Amino acid sequence: LPAIADQGALSLLFILESIFVGALGKIPSSALTFGRKALSFSWVHTHGIASAALPLISQSIGAKNHRESEIYAANALFFGFIFSAALAVFGFIFAPQLLAAFGAKGLTLTQAIPYLRALCFTSISMSALWILRAIFKAAGDANKAMWISAASSLGTLLSMPPLVFGLGAIPKLGLTGAGISQFLGRAAGVGLGLFYLFFGKSEYISLAFKNLGLGTASIREIIVRGFPQSLQMLLSMGYELTTLVIISRFNDAAVASLGI
Repeated sequence: LPAIADQGALSLLFILESIFVGALGKIPSSALTFGRKALSFSWVHTHGIASAALPLISQSIGAKNHRESEIYAANALFFGFIFSAALAVFGFIFAPQLLAAFGAKGLTLTQAIPYLRALCFTSISMSALWILRAIFKAAGDANKAMWISAASSLGTLLSMPPLVFGLGAIPKLGLTGAGISQFLGRAAGVGLGLFYLFFGKSEYISLAFKNLGLGTASIREIIVRGFPQSLQMLLSMGYELTTLVIISRFNDAAVASLGI
């Protein structure tokens, strides 16, 4: 049940965004689709790292080598952060070119650029969120993974309406507000996950700042183990982006429908 609730909470993030942005019209919805698909490249390394960290940490815990499991967890988070930060900078700088390459144009392109740039920094917290969930699943603690996802969904649910539509002193930011809300929501989940990891006193997995250890050997093993999963995700993203390029030749309504 916790695993089902965990995945359901994450799916809720995208559903909420589609609902709120959909109320703005077809052009913001079309821009939403372009932004999401253009950001999909950031899922490639995250999927690989999370897929590699889960069995490596599980095996270390099973062998009662808790120090090794801590090193794998710390390295997965560190490597994920570095890679995500690099991609975020790249995406922020080249957002107009990426979106235009996938077929965005006119007003849709204009609205998609700030949204994608907001998502680029969201991708850093998104990567950490997925890796933290994998760490706790590897430790057999699906409840903590579920609460991390729930905190992320709750943060998005509370922040998205005022940021998208405006509320009091908060200006109406539209699609860009949705991107900022996604960042805030995932940051809430990451904050809870890091609290669990450093202060939660888990029976099988926990980190202490004074004992953090980073090593090239463990990072190399994460890369080797995660590469097949990253390649699989890359092929899947290639299919989705190709579909987007084809659909973009029609109209904004068609692109918006693809995103839903």
